[in-house]
Amino acid sequence: MLKAFRRKHSILFCLGVVVVCWVIGLKCAGFIERNTLGRIGLSDRMEDGVSTIFCDGLVLVIAFLILWATDRLAIVGKKGAGFFRGLAVAAVPLSVSCLGIVAFVTMFQVGAAEMEQKLGTHPVFDAASVATLISFLFVGITEEMTLRGIVAETLLEHFGTSRDAIWKAVIISGVMFGVTHTINLFVASPVYVMGQVVSAAGGGILYAAIYFRAGNIWVVALVHALHDIMASSVIWLGGVTTSSALSMVGGPSLFPYAMAVVETLIAVFLLRKKKIGQVAQSWPELEQWHAE
Repeated sequence: MLKAFRRKHSILFCLGVVVVCWVIGLKCAGFIERNTLGRIGLSDRMEDGVSTIFCDGLVLVIAFLILWATDRLAIVGKKGAGFFRGLAVAAVPLSVSCLGIVAFVTMFQVGAAEMEQKLGTHPVFDAASVATLISFLFVGITEEMTLRGIVAETLLEHFGTSRDAIWKAVIISGVMFGVTHTINLFVASPVYVMGQVVSAAGGGILYAAIYFRAGNIWVVALVHALHDIMASSVIWLGGVTTSSALSMVGGPSLFPYAMAVVETLIAVFLLRKKKIGQVAQSWPELEQWHAE
């Protein structure tokens, strides 16, 4: 039944997947914080990381069930162009994230006293930091399995592998990814969230381009996780919670909009005329799926 609905109403199916997964994730987070973690006596930072791990773990299970129900679970083990070739495709964002992580670690250690004065906390790497890093890994895997493994792949299968069709799948899935970040309106200012939505949409476009070129979900999950670790350095290094970090950046900024432009330009480069044919090569099973 779900498989037939996916085929006949692909875009509605994708919207449904996003809504179901994120609503369940939000409800799960609230339930865990109210009824479980709050009673254990964990620190705010540890509670933040553990809650994210549990919630994203649940959403990941749901994503696997959806893939199984639609007969697309094979993407989990799909090699595509190969893991290391996929890393080569994603070389630019991977390099930026790795260099950014090194730079932030150095900056936090060098500017420890100044940061303690501004944030009221000292740079620290402890058990809560480890939990936070693991949570970012879960976020990367969960969001990629959902937004790229289910949504973007469904749209690619629906539209096909012509140049225009690929870009339709890339843009629509990217916009859906951006919109999911409106949930941060609960903890951050509308101005900040608007920038985050635009930046995430640009990131979604880039991740879809990488995924379509590489044909390997684990490549893009790694890229996503490393980006989140870099972008959230103040959380796992600075000794603050996610909500506290978000509340500190309520002012307007052009940076997220500039990031969206840069990420989109990288996607355009990856899907340029000379290379866009590699999408069909990485997805030979699309013809078989169309014939089903």
